[in-house]
Amino acid sequence: MRWDVVDRTTPAPPPQAAVASRRRPSLDGLRCLAVLSVVVYHAEDGYLPGGFVGVDVFFALSGYLITALLLAERERDGRVSLGSFWVRRIRRLWPLAWLTLAVVAVVGLLGVWGADQERLLPAETLAALANVSNWWQMANGGYVTVGVAPSPPSPLRHFWSLAVEEQFYLVWPLVLVGLLGWGARTARTGSSSPDRGVLFAAVGVGVLFVASALSAAVASPEVAYLSTHTRAVALLAGAALALALRRSPLSGPSSQGVRRLVSAAGAVGAVVLVVVALVATPSWPVLHRGGFSLVAVAATAVVAVALVPGPARGVLSLAPLVWIGRRSYAIYLFHWPLVVAMGPEAPGWVVIALVLPVSVALAALAHQLVELPVQLGRPTPRALAATGSLVLAVIGVALWTGRPDGPTAGQQVAASLERVADPVVAPSPAGVTTTTVPCVPTAGPVRLFLGSTDRFDASTVGEVADPTAGCAGQTRVLVFGDSLGRGAANGLVSLGDPSVLLWDRTILGCSFGTTSATDEPCPDWRQAWPVSVLGVQPDVVLVFSRILGDLPGGSDAPFLSPEADAERVAAFTEAAQRLGATGARVLLVTAAVPGEPNGRFYCDGRGRNSPCDPEWVAAWNRSLVAGAAAGGAGVVDAASWTAARSATDRIDRPDGLHYSGGALFEHATWLLAEIRRTAGRR
Repeated sequence: MRWDVVDRTTPAPPPQAAVASRRRPSLDGLRCLAVLSVVVYHAEDGYLPGGFVGVDVFFALSGYLITALLLAERERDGRVSLGSFWVRRIRRLWPLAWLTLAVVAVVGLLGVWGADQERLLPAETLAALANVSNWWQMANGGYVTVGVAPSPPSPLRHFWSLAVEEQFYLVWPLVLVGLLGWGARTARTGSSSPDRGVLFAAVGVGVLFVASALSAAVASPEVAYLSTHTRAVALLAGAALALALRRSPLSGPSSQGVRRLVSAAGAVGAVVLVVVALVATPSWPVLHRGGFSLVAVAATAVVAVALVPGPARGVLSLAPLVWIGRRSYAIYLFHWPLVVAMGPEAPGWVVIALVLPVSVALAALAHQLVELPVQLGRPTPRALAATGSLVLAVIGVALWTGRPDGPTAGQQVAASLERVADPVVAPSPAGVTTTTVPCVPTAGPVRLFLGSTDRFDASTVGEVADPTAGCAGQTRVLVFGDSLGRGAANGLVSLGDPSVLLWDRTILGCSFGTTSATDEPCPDWRQAWPVSVLGVQPDVVLVFSRILGDLPGGSDAPFLSPEADAERVAAFTEAAQRLGATGARVLLVTAAVPGEPNGRFYCDGRGRNSPCDPEWVAAWNRSLVAGAAAGGAGVVDAASWTAARSATDRIDRPDGLHYSGGALFEHATWLLAEIRRTAGRR
């Protein structure tokens, strides 16, 4: 983000006293409120679900201050030194960002981050260094749903907003200088207006603002949230304010009437931001259908009122707010890795109570030792280059040393399965052939339900721990789906087969969508599942699913209609292609008809025109088989296995859906054989 608290109009770094004299304390106070809203949102989004609007406030501030500085330099010198501008941006933003990347990489050596996080860390670090984190995240799982996905979030996820700002800093000065120059040339040839260039720039900002808003309206929530062209709407709103206040960028309009109008607009803008912070979520459809534009205008109005003398500027200029605001960039960088390190189990209030003071303390130290010295120009360019090279070397060594063992994305699945299908046979010293087991699974067996009852054993859908270590040659299996997949994962682990390592990424009640209207919203599998595939690098991906009357985003067509079938086939095809992109063999598992009568509990008591309807189940499985074929995936026919055991169904599935007791073990034994039989096929 653009967090610069120094409003300079000369390329050379001024002394510290001059730096302080050019500050607008109220803007620092606004930064304080913005960064606190983001910290609370990241620590516990239930407290402030829309706290991410703090990012929009920073965007609006960035657009305003950067544009104001460029306009002031052109007014003073008759030109804009783009090279000096970019050097100042580098000195302002890169040192602390690189320091954060180095600390995250080094901390990984201590085992703070999980295996999935460590595997993605090198690519994420490279994206952060290249200032393209937002685009990398869009291509590798996204942001909107990854926080609630079963895979833990990345400690570098927050670098997406820095990438948006850096890209803006690269492009916007070129566009602004071009518009100003074009207008000036027009003025010389046919107009006497000295503000012709500013007029051209204002029109250009308006056109770009509308284009940004429209691009968000047609984008998915993920793209609307992360992409530069959609989030530029707040940056452009700030730029428009700078053009309007170019004569008095730090004091606002001089007219009392205009000041009253600005104050009223700022009050309305503050209300809008508070309401959005309390009710919005990143996936809220309203955001990318005009919501981001409204938030951008509201944030810009608040920036404007912070410049106008009055009660708002007085409150924002309070010393504690200003002190925190001047360190907001460091607070933003440091707080998120701390949140991730504490893990999802910690209560939100505990996370806030620990992360906030620690982040502020670290930020104060970094501000004094890194930010101010670099900002004041004390390190020479040569010293900065040497230090930067050292930091990059530390990052590289830490990431290389800390990378987890495991197969690469290009590993051949069939060859892997062939290597581990049988125990390792090695000659003993006496020449007698002995059989040894290559590895012992790290997860213990589950408690199996024994006997017939009308309820299911909750232990069969308990969470399955990730393996803590692995051996070369083991088959890496990744399981997606709902409680059916969770039960299968428990069953596979209970076998204790040394040739298999299993990662459970199922979510109860979620597969290709929410299985009941009363369930909590499920993360978008298109975003969550590919992230886990990248992190685990599996050989085999198993996908379980229950019957959904309507897929999320579908047309609400009748379940047995050709339109609904086409939508299901398209979803299964896409899943097969996405999950198999790294070379894993994807296996889609057919669904069985829920057993009578207890299975109707999962169908709202209905046996017809519901997921308990055999016609619906058959249609679902036909779509699944067609989608698997189109996407290059295999099919595991669990439905036929269940149907063949119909005589023991009351014992196998006491609740009509989930396997229990010996059936769970037998199902897992059959499933493992199916994995080995089908996974080598292409």
